[in-house]
Amino acid sequence: MDCTQLPAAEAEALLAEANTIIREAGEHPDPDSVVRILEKLKKAAYGGLPAAQIRYGWFVTGYYATDEMFWPHDRETAIGALGLLRFAVQRDPASAEDYPGLEQTPPDPNSAFIQLLDPEWIRLAVEEASAYEACVEKQGQAAKAKVDAADFEACPGRLATPSDGSPSWLVDDLAEVYEGCVVDYLDAYGKPDQSIVRISPAQQRRVLCAVLGGEGNEVFERAQSGQKLQTLAREYCVGEQKQEFRMGRFIWEFSKLPNGPYLVTRTARSGSPFGRM
Repeated sequence: MDCTQLPAAEAEALLAEANTIIREAGEHPDPDSVVRILEKLKKAAYGGLPAAQIRYGWFVTGYYATDEMFWPHDRETAIGALGLLRFAVQRDPASAEDYPGLEQTPPDPNSAFIQLLDPEWIRLAVEEASAYEACVEKQGQAAKAKVDAADFEACPGRLATPSDGSPSWLVDDLAEVYEGCVVDYLDAYGKPDQSIVRISPAQQRRVLCAVLGGEGNEVFERAQSGQKLQTLAREYCVGEQKQEFRMGRFIWEFSKLPNGPYLVTRTARSGSPFGRM
């Protein structure tokens, strides 16, 4: 899903163009006009403009009700338009007046509007709305991480900087940052030339959970020495509350975002010397 948020002016221009085509095409637009209308409404709607999300949903559900268009023949358009309509009305209850029941979870089966629509369409549209919400949140977190990284790089007088220009990541699996942690461990304990011992993603998660649980950074040494780690802490241990451990001149912070991914931040400790703790 492409949920790239457009500048408001660009999205509003797309909506205005679509509305012009709708007016000129009349009550029964020709196929070419329909294609042009949908193209502009979809881009503005997925680009984050609430008015376009409502207009996109209005256009598709309206022509379904009168001419049986879109569902189930064009499932992608039908699901996307109804999903974004739900997303919009959930955030602005005043706009839900013309689409009663759609804003509820689950959508109200007794609503006259909901009863017009196929239950399977509604189910898929609810999933689309949730997926779009998660996509927008993840994109927002990524943008914030970039801003934070830029602010960090611009900070004058710092004594240490991360080797990665962006100290924050969004990851679906904690194992994705395991090797970065080991690199910092080897750096901090005077072993920068030592190769990283390969272990399974499950074991990598257990090592990180053990360190976060207070067993100390020496757990990395146990992993590096090839010791069996089956008795270590849980494989999944990070929740929404931030957890951290310190490794030489860096602080690693972990938290789980409400929509699923983990936010991992690696920050240089101001004033800490390079090398051993």
